Amino acid sequence: LLSKGIDNSKVVGSASVLSVGRERTLEKESRSAQDIERMLMELSKEVVKELGKQGLWFKGVSVKARYSDFTERIKNRKLNNHTDSLDTLYGTAAQLMKELVGEKYVRKVGVRTYLLEKRAGQRKIL
Repeated sequence: LLSKGIDNSKVVGSASVLSVGRERTLEKESRSAQDIERMLMELSKEVVKELGKQGLWFKGVSVKARYSDFTERIKNRKLNNHTDSLDTLYGTAAQLMKELVGEKYVRKVGVRTYLLEKRAGQRKIL
């Protein structure tokens, strides 16, 4: 029966969180670094708050830009150490976003953390 896609066993989900992220559409399309950085800070704060609730820290940062023509680009960066620092998340996200935003107008931005690990012991500072 399994070969026909029939299985009566219970579905068991994965208990581990693979990533935590947020994304939001801007009020109006923009190329303004100030508008985009303001949104990145807001999203970064939300992500760090969620990571804190779940007792996690991250080692990877990803940003996404959706442009006015609805194409999307994503940039990722792996950090040297796990951290839960807002400054590290925002700084890395802002740096990555600068590489994505050029002459195109941006309509949506996103920030995501990955390579998550449960926090244990002393907090690592970067």
